[in-house]
Amino acid sequence: MWLMVAFMAVGFMGALKAEPGQVEGVRAALWQPFSPLTSPDYSIGERIALIMNVVIALAGLGYAAMLVKEVFGADTGTSRMQEIARAVREGANAYLRRQFTTVGLLIVLISAVLILTKWPFNVSPQDPNYNEFVNVALGRGIAFLIGSIFSATVGFVGMRLATVGNLRVAAAARESFGKALQLGYRTGTITGMLTDGLGLLGGSLIFLYFG
Repeated sequence: MWLMVAFMAVGFMGALKAEPGQVEGVRAALWQPFSPLTSPDYSIGERIALIMNVVIALAGLGYAAMLVKEVFGADTGTSRMQEIARAVREGANAYLRRQFTTVGLLIVLISAVLILTKWPFNVSPQDPNYNEFVNVALGRGIAFLIGSIFSATVGFVGMRLATVGNLRVAAAARESFGKALQLGYRTGTITGMLTDGLGLLGGSLIFLYFG
């Protein structure tokens, strides 16, 4: 509850910083999607660095996908172990459904607040700066929405892998400590790679598109 109030306060404060009609020096109708790749304001080195950010993020996500395949391909142990793991997974899924129901509503609400508190209601669509203000308003909400979706993805996959990985680590421990440790480490690495990869990808794409 307090987190929602805090985000709404930030959104309203952003709306109070400047009225659309009071902004000076805004270049009319100059915004273009993916302008960092074409604008002379960015050097070749900066463009290469931005593209490399996306490449590195995708590589991290690809590595995470490889580890997921390896974890799911591991031995699942005895039928009794699978039964216990199934019960744990059902409890984890119930927890996630309850959390995502609440968080999903907050995400929609906060995204709307971030957009509406910057929307140029008092500016005519014929105003040369109108598109600039619309892009700022949409950019705030879209950036928050993308970050929220990526964060929820990491949480869901992390919880799912925790239940899946525990079963397979326990099964591997019957054979050797080293194999169980390796499998547990790789299971944990997936969440880390997803967090880094999605965070870098989301931030890079938002910057590339909105400039």
